[in-house]
Amino acid sequence: MEVETRKTWSDSTTIDDDRSSTCVTWEAPWKGRTLSFRKEYPGIVENPAKGDRISLLYDPVGSRWALWKEVRSLWTVWGWFALLCGIAAFSFFLHGQEILTALSDYTVEVPNLPGALFCGLLGAGCAVGTFAFVQVFLRREIHSFGGPLLWGIKRLLGHLEEVEATCEGWIEKGDGEGSVSSYPLFSFLESGKKVEWFPPCTSARKAYVPGSRYVLYRDRKGRLGPGPRFADWLRLPFSWIPLAFFLFFALSLALAAVWMLWLAGSGVAYCWSHL
Repeated sequence: MEVETRKTWSDSTTIDDDRSSTCVTWEAPWKGRTLSFRKEYPGIVENPAKGDRISLLYDPVGSRWALWKEVRSLWTVWGWFALLCGIAAFSFFLHGQEILTALSDYTVEVPNLPGALFCGLLGAGCAVGTFAFVQVFLRREIHSFGGPLLWGIKRLLGHLEEVEATCEGWIEKGDGEGSVSSYPLFSFLESGKKVEWFPPCTSARKAYVPGSRYVLYRDRKGRLGPGPRFADWLRLPFSWIPLAFFLFFALSLALAAVWMLWLAGSGVAYCWSHL
């Protein structure tokens, strides 16, 4: 895979991400021949780690292709939940008054079928919410809490390789609402080729000086990352507070999902036994 960045500098140390682009070329074997795929992305995109496997979808009839993660990003989860919500909305549209009457008569001791199905829909919503919350928020907090500790363990075990890199400058990415995030851009030589990399998390401008050399660390899976700074170790004793809050919220959603799904299952079983 080859990555070519077209950087637009707003000054001597800052790259304007909105006016930059990245061209990526993949090569993949297919039926005894090598296929080449090329795509241009707006902005500066993060390079995959060395040794990463990237899944592609290829249509040999139309010679069309796409990255798997760009086409099927959890589509089964959202698709099934959307189907459930669509069925519920259609049912309310046709028999809304009868369903509301049945829901008002629902009790845990004497459930009815509409109430049990509604509990199932709520349980599915809580389950999907738990999944999304864990993927978006909880994983980030776990990484923030355990990142320095995990780095220290890998360092002691000798599982990290030092990579000498130069800070090329700063990438400024806007969020569309006026705020700008800064990411340091590093470069280093690998197999005679210049490789550019930037971390997925923002950094303060004073943390890295363009033109200076720094040490990055590569783990056994090929993933790069800077070592934790002194401030990261100082924040470590306090980072459990947001982690505990997010864990409590995720656990609450998960328990609500389990309880609602249990009510739905027991309600359907009760209605079936009293037919």
